[in-house]
Amino acid sequence: MALYLDLARERGLALPPGLVGEAGAMLAEDQGWLAEAGDCAACAWDIGSCRTLAELGYCALPLEPRRWAT
Repeated sequence: MALYLDLARERGLALPPGLVGEAGAMLAEDQGWLAEAGDCAACAWDIGSCRTLAELGYCALPLEPRRWAT
């Protein structure tokens, strides 16, 4: 969603205000700290659920040495 909003802004496209507001609300819900914490915990538990390489790097990889030590 953020990519589409950024692309429209870069291209100088005027989006309907209601659409921009709704997209902003969706992004806030999806990217809030509580949602991020839940996504990070899921990624740390199962790397198959990691949505991005960055998430894999900061959520799952720090726990990997502990998994192999047991």
